[in-house]
Formats: sequence, C-alpha cells, structure tokens
Amino acid sequence: MLRRIAGMNYFIALIILLAIILFLVVAAFGLVTTLPGPLGAAPSEFEIKEIYSFEPWTFELGELTVSFPEGGIIIPAYKTDRQEAALLLGQGDYSISDGKLPVEEPVGLYLMLNQELFDEKRGDIIFLPVEDESIRAEAMRVYEKQPGLPVLWQNGIPLVFKPGGNSAYYYFLDSTGEPAFQPFTFSTPWSIYGTALIYSLIFMVIILTMLVFSLDHKPSRYWSFIHCARPNWVATSTAAAAAALALGGELLPVITGWPEATLSLGYAAAAIGLIILARQKKIDFLDFGIRPDMLKHGYLMAGAALAIIIFLTRGLPKQLSINGFSSVVDFLTIFTLIAVAREIIWRGYIQTTLSRKLGASAGIAITVILAGLVHYIVLSINIPWMLEYPYTLVETLVLVPGTAAVLGYLYLRTENILCCALLHSLILFLPRIIIS
Repeated sequence: MLRRIAGMNYFIALIILLAIILFLVVAAFGLVTTLPGPLGAAPSEFEIKEIYSFEPWTFELGELTVSFPEGGIIIPAYKTDRQEAALLLGQGDYSISDGKLPVEEPVGLYLMLNQELFDEKRGDIIFLPVEDESIRAEAMRVYEKQPGLPVLWQNGIPLVFKPGGNSAYYYFLDSTGEPAFQPFTFSTPWSIYGTALIYSLIFMVIILTMLVFSLDHKPSRYWSFIHCARPNWVATSTAAAAAALALGGELLPVITGWPEATLSLGYAAAAIGLIILARQKKIDFLDFGIRPDMLKHGYLMAGAALAIIIFLTRGLPKQLSINGFSSVVDFLTIFTLIAVAREIIWRGYIQTTLSRKLGASAGIAITVILAGLVHYIVLSINIPWMLEYPYTLVETLVLVPGTAAVLGYLYLRTENILCCALLHSLILFLPRIIIS
C-alpha cells in the first residue's frame, strides 16, 4: 500500500513510514506522561525494615472502609526507601460499599498504594516497633505467604502494574493468613484503557519498524505459488484441530504440574497428525515454515523487534545474570521445546493455511485471535481470579495478541520459522537473566 502511495518510490515510502512511527511514539509518550503508572515494571522484592503495632485506626479507601477498634500489626514494605505496600493484621471491621467480601471474617489486609496516599490515610496514628519475638515471627510467617501484585504476561515478559496517583490495590486474608482472592483495585477506567492503548501503540511501532527493515521484500516463488493453491477442506479443518491440540499442550503443565516444556507434547501430537495426513496426501505443502533457502532471512528484523520490546519493558539492562552451562541449557530448552514447538504449529501451519484460504491479513488476524483465546482459556483454568483483575484486560487483549501479531508479521515477511522461534525464545529467556 505504501509503495502505491509513494508511486513505487521506496524513499518516499520510507519517509511516510518513519513519520507514522514518530507520530505513534509521540502519542504513546504523551499518554505515558498523562496517565498515572501506565507502564508495567519487572516484579521485584520488597524490603522489610520493621514490624509495628498501631493504635485503634479507621480509614476509607475508595469503596473500602476498614476499622481496627483494638489496633493491630502492620508490616510496611519498601522499595528504594519508599513505602509501596503494607500488610495490616488485626481483628477489625471490613466493608466494601459496592460488593461482598470474598471471605466472611478477614484477619487482615494486604494493601498497595503510594507513600503519599498511605500517609494521608494514616493521619496521626502512631506506629510502635513490636518487641515480642513470637508476634514478630507470626506476622512474618503471614507476610511471606502474600503474592502481592498480580504478575501479568508470566509466559512472556513478566510485568506488574503498580498503582499510581490516588489508585490502590488490595486483597483480604482469610483466617489462616492466606490471600482470599479476588483482589480489588480502584482506578479510573481510563487508566486501564490508556495502558492498553499505550501497549497497542508499542506493538504497532514494532510491526512498522519491521516493515521499514523489509520494505523491499518480495515473496519467494514458492510462497506465491502455494498461496495461489487454496487448501482443501481437510487442511482447513486440521488447522482448527491443530489449535485444539495446541490448547491441550498449553494446559498440560497447568493440569499436571509438570515442567512448562512438557507443553511441547501437545504440539508434537499436532505435528505428527499433520505429517500422517500429508503422507496420505490429504493435505499439501506441509513444510512447517522450515525451508533451507529461507533460513538466513529475518534476523535483523527480529533483533529490532526484540530490542524495542525489551527496552520498553525492562529499560536498559544493567547486567545479565548468566549461570554458564545451566543458562545455555535453559535457553536451548526454551528454544526447542517451547518456541519451535509453538511456531511450527501456529505460524508454520495454522497461519499459513488460513492465509492461503483467506489472505495474509485475515490469516494473521484469525491466528492472533485463536492464540489470544487459547491464552484466555489457560488463564481461566490456571488462575481464574486473575480475570477479576482489571489489568488482565491488557494481557488478554493486547500483550498476548500483540506478541502473536509481531511473530505472525515476522513470519510473513521472512518465511523463516526459525527466525520467529528465535525471537519467541528470547522474549521468554531474556527476562530471566536481565538485571535492570
């Protein structure tokens, strides 16, 4: 389309592309500076400096009203000398004006909000250090059970969204000190929608950047040939069956508790079934995207996409925590048993078949929707309470589908599934070793 607009002049098309990218970057930056806490951050450990007792205390936080008529125990949690969370323990009265408590008699509250808002709610309440070691030990035992903020995109680049401005996040504790989910958060809807829009713009920038790197791309003769040959009904049906087996593979570690790499069993079952059908000549052109003549293409594009994703989610890394041979084994496991397994089915077969049937754009779009649906089902079975957390909307509608769109577009422009698998595996692996 850009080449048509530019009259087949690549320089003009490049200028147009760069102008669009600049506009999207400026728009995303404007949203970041306008909204409170719109970007996710890497999960981090809090520092506990002291355990305190407090006198009778009543405060309101959005729709939440909490009263400790006999006082209680508080464990403030700090990050770089700023309090960001607190665990409150004590027999109190808890109420939510527009909802029912998830547990009948909470024994505490995990609360996350910025220090200025916390100081406002604290008022002139006095905190005194707890001297009794048994009370301190019991309070720390309960604290160590708390997960804190939900971690989004755990099978990608883990992110937490810290409450900013006047927003807060909290959940109650049951009689044993365990978290009683679902969690509660109050913030303006625009905070959630704005965050989703920012990450949508980021993925658009990534895709347009890949387009810049491949502006002179021309499909191979093989690619053009197979897309002129529409797949039969068996191939189309098996694309849906392959997606179902992919879902089974993704659920396998969740249901059994086996290592994450065992998800490759579902993808292996799909690949074996497809190979059998190809041998019986029920489906044609089965190459899973692995073609020797295309294996050298696309790595610069993948590197550019990776650099943008890592920079915007982790910033400039200070150092890498590489543990020698174990890190090599970890990467190879992710690459072969997770990334390659996923890519040969999702991009190498499902997207290719749908593209041959409906066109490239529709093929990518439907594959993205299917991948998002699979993730949603896995999430609803594995961590159902996460669906009550507003920022999960960002994960299910933007982060996961956006990653699938980037990988799908990379495959469309390179015809090299190993390039996609490399980007996929690095997205999974690098957050494990980056120290920001």
